[in-house]
Amino acid sequence: MYKYCRVFLAAAAIAMISFTSSIANDAEKTKAIVDHHLAAFGAGDMKEVMADYTETSVIHVPGAEFRGKEAI
Repeated sequence: MYKYCRVFLAAAAIAMISFTSSIANDAEKTKAIVDHHLAAFGAGDMKEVMADYTETSVIHVPGAEFRGKEAI
């Protein structure tokens, strides 16, 4: 039983490390997109602002919702 507990704990630790690494990578990607978006918006460069959106992007504003790059 002790052997199985050690194996389980080791597997859980590896999974947690992988998951934590994935979250860190997502946070870095998100920061890079936000930084790009704010810089482009500040420069008035709408082409670069729109480069941050995809066909699956959704924007919610009071009373409306815009889905997809074309609608945005």
